[in-house]
Amino acid sequence: MIYVDEAHPSAWRQEPYFSEIKQWAVDAIRISGQVVVWEGLNAVVVFPDREQNMGQVPDGCVLVTAKRVDPSGSDPFFQAFIMEQDDPRVQNRSSGVRFTVDKAGL
Repeated sequence: MIYVDEAHPSAWRQEPYFSEIKQWAVDAIRISGQVVVWEGLNAVVVFPDREQNMGQVPDGCVLVTAKRVDPSGSDPFFQAFIMEQDDPRVQNRSSGVRFTVDKAGL
């Protein structure tokens, strides 16, 4: 998790930070992890090839990252979702990442 200075919310997208954060995303995917940047209350999930703005994550919800395959079946990619913490699909996930949001740390 990366918490950014609200006075400079886009600073993490600049060098030398951005390259390092992208490398963390590469490393995280390899171990079924994820990199989340908090711009105030807004979450951004960082993937090796892009960022996905999640907006505000409601209380009682989690960020879930899952591997997807494009319609041709040849190009896997990762996508993040916001799901309710007690959703059975979250509890029964055998792959992907579940990240519980703790707003007390914000």
